[in-house]
Amino acid sequence: MKKLAIISVAMGAAFAVLALYVQFSLAPSADALEALENLEFISGMQSGEEIGPSPTRMLWFEAHEKKMNFSYIVLFGGALTALLGLVAGIKKEKLGWIGFLLGLTAFLIGAMHGTHIFS
Repeated sequence: MKKLAIISVAMGAAFAVLALYVQFSLAPSADALEALENLEFISGMQSGEEIGPSPTRMLWFEAHEKKMNFSYIVLFGGALTALLGLVAGIKKEKLGWIGFLLGLTAFLIGAMHGTHIFS
C-alpha cells in the first residue's frame, strides 16, 4: 500500500500542476478571446458588414478546444488519483490522503472548466 500511496501522490502532484495550468493560463486566454470575438461580432452587426469566419473566431475555437481537452485530462486523471489515494488512505497510509486531496483538487478544477457544472 505504501507504493500505491506514493503513486497517488506523484500522480496527484502532476495533475494538480496541470490543473493550475488550465486555471491560470488556458482559461483566461480562452475567455479573453471569446470576449474579443463577441465584441467584433457586435460591431460587425451594428455596421451592417457581412458576418463570416474571422481570424479571432478561429483563434477562440482553438483556445477553447485546448482548454476543454486539458480539462478532460485533468478531470479523469484527478478522479483516478483521488480513487487511488482513497484506497491507500483507508489502508492506513497517510500519504494516500495527500494523494486523495491533490486528486480531488485536480478533479474539481477539471470539472469547473470541462463541464457545465459551475456555469
